[in-house]
Amino acid sequence: MSDSKPECKYGEKCFRLQADHFSSFRHPHLNTILSQTNSDIRIPSAYSCKIPKDNLLRQLEIVKSFDSPSNSPSSSKAAQPDTGAKKMDPGSLKRNLLNYREYVQKRSKGDILSKIEHSEPYRYFLSAIADESKTHDDMLSVSFPELLSNKLGTLESSLQINFMVQITWLYAQYAVYNEKTTPITLLYGCEDAEMSDAIQKKLLPTLNATYIKPSAFGSHHTKMMILSYTDKSIRVIVTTGNLIEFDWENTTQGIWISPRLPFIEQRTDEEYQFDSETKFKKDLLSYLRAYNLSVLNPWIEKVKNADCREVKVFFIASTPGTHSKKAPVNWGLNRLAELLNQNALVPSENAKDWPLYYQCSSIGSLGKDPHAWLLGEVTRVMSSAKKCLSFQPPVKLIYPSFDDVFSSYDGLAAGGCLPYNQATHDKQPWLNQYLCKWKSNIRNRTKSMPHIKTYCRISPCKKYLSWFLLTSANLSKAAWGMENKAKTDLRILSYEAGVLFIPTFLIEKDRFPLTNEKPSEDGPQFPLHYDIPPTPYTSSDSPWVMDMLQNA
Repeated sequence: MSDSKPECKYGEKCFRLQADHFSSFRHPHLNTILSQTNSDIRIPSAYSCKIPKDNLLRQLEIVKSFDSPSNSPSSSKAAQPDTGAKKMDPGSLKRNLLNYREYVQKRSKGDILSKIEHSEPYRYFLSAIADESKTHDDMLSVSFPELLSNKLGTLESSLQINFMVQITWLYAQYAVYNEKTTPITLLYGCEDAEMSDAIQKKLLPTLNATYIKPSAFGSHHTKMMILSYTDKSIRVIVTTGNLIEFDWENTTQGIWISPRLPFIEQRTDEEYQFDSETKFKKDLLSYLRAYNLSVLNPWIEKVKNADCREVKVFFIASTPGTHSKKAPVNWGLNRLAELLNQNALVPSENAKDWPLYYQCSSIGSLGKDPHAWLLGEVTRVMSSAKKCLSFQPPVKLIYPSFDDVFSSYDGLAAGGCLPYNQATHDKQPWLNQYLCKWKSNIRNRTKSMPHIKTYCRISPCKKYLSWFLLTSANLSKAAWGMENKAKTDLRILSYEAGVLFIPTFLIEKDRFPLTNEKPSEDGPQFPLHYDIPPTPYTSSDSPWVMDMLQNA
């Protein structure tokens, strides 16, 4: 490693586990430890660790890997292959790509087409976890490169809409299952030096990238992609993960994969022909048009020309601005209220006993008391249902505690995907009474911190689900919106996107079963990703805040 690199300001307290960080900054203490070991990496008994030993060992593996570029990745955090932003020896690149492909395939066993068939009718997956082998054989777990597999179709081009991007990592994902990189249209919301360099120097000729910044307080937070195949069909994939290595290694992400949407051979002047019962095409087109970007015009045409009749979920999104509730297109809380009032079913005799479960990876400023927003606008909307008066059901907020993060695969470094801060929490101590710990023994992900965001309503007996929402939207006013005093308009600051699952459209039942007790009667079990009932925080528990990393 070059001595010209700057030294990491966190020194021995650095928790980072991304290869890019160690290729950009010097960590003298790691080199000193490695100089005292032979072939096996170990921590000298006299060394006083400032971070968990497991984290330190992984950092040592990463640093050592830079001295052996032809070695296969020895852990999930090993250096990834360069894909074009820097010049490389072609032979070295090919060896690294083969090694990386082997590494990916070890944790994504099974055929992606078989997985999708197995997932029907929900088509809902979780990301495979690098350090949990049980997820590697799970038919409802996928790795990012599988989403780009040529088994799903021969790629012609793709649209990536996201927040954070590691561009060389993204290109490596395309290279795993495809021989060449097809054109990528990218909308992103977080700038970094690597991306700026790639754009300015035109290092990636197949990339057409556009930076999106809605406002000083909002973000371009959507996480989705549209894949276009050579037969003119498309596929829409909604996820919760950024396009960065960290998010797809040991953190839990949610993924919904649409059917392959065929090209309409004989179109009419009707724009929304061949749309689904859920009006998926109409809502997706509204979202793409909200950007008002010419670079999206070809993708708008692709969606217009797609047969979306097989899609059985609702597309629900947020776009920045002040939106009237009487507008033709609704966003955020307004759109969710509209859909739940029209379609969600909850037994009226005990509707107040059906709790709402909010599960997210960050929490915004919610107000001085729970009724300011959480139990006000949000709960009023999410307790909406068809033919049922709105009640104030119990609210449970699943968010990792400090102990959850500390006990995770990546230790405190895993808290990097949970950007809640102490200053915000100090203003809303009342939130503790609603908080529940992160536990996912049912899906083998208790030690894999959740970057996934979901909202749902579950029966008092814990056996049924009224509806389920997978989204990029955390629990914040910026993401969902806040009403004006007259309650006529909703102010939203960020771009978000998700999919809403309603039982009548997917299984022709009033509710989703959460158990497999009566499959012939209730329908296929919905694959919820956390344990219920959730475990409430005790008086000794505290929510994870990012300050814990900075002050470690």
